[in-house]
Amino acid sequence: MPEKLHALSKINIATVKNQESGLGSALPGTFIIMIVLLIITGVTKSTAFVNLSNFQSIGKQLTEYGLMSLGMGICMLSGGIDLSTVYVANLSGICAGLIFQTNMPGNVALGCLAALCTGALCGTFNGILISRFHIPPMLATLGSYELFMGISVVLSGGSTVSVNEITNPPAMLGRIE
Repeated sequence: MPEKLHALSKINIATVKNQESGLGSALPGTFIIMIVLLIITGVTKSTAFVNLSNFQSIGKQLTEYGLMSLGMGICMLSGGIDLSTVYVANLSGICAGLIFQTNMPGNVALGCLAALCTGALCGTFNGILISRFHIPPMLATLGSYELFMGISVVLSGGSTVSVNEITNPPAMLGRIE
């Protein structure tokens, strides 16, 4: 019995040492490589890289990709994956844009509510596929992103949904130009 206990303690010590040398030690190296590449790009392409319009573009895209990555991170922490994230955001944006195009009072609030409800319904659909029908998350979300993309194409008529004139001034608060 003591021999088995001694063997188990050796395994646990080896496991802890392997875990310590895993992802935690790779992060600083990856960060350093990213900084070096950023400096090289800034030096070699300074006129195309370090300018105001590039940083404005990064700022506009950061919120959208950042929010989507938070949702994806939560999904990955729970052991799953969501391949339909971009298409859920696309469908939600199209629903909001179509409502923004109407000139009825309160269209901005209604459009935002429609986008939130669309995202919630899409997430619920994915959740039902995974939890009730026991479809693996990768397959369920792979199939549902095709569905969401198809619905988006049908709703938009295959063209861009744009809002040229915003009739409600509070919507101008979040615009960066």
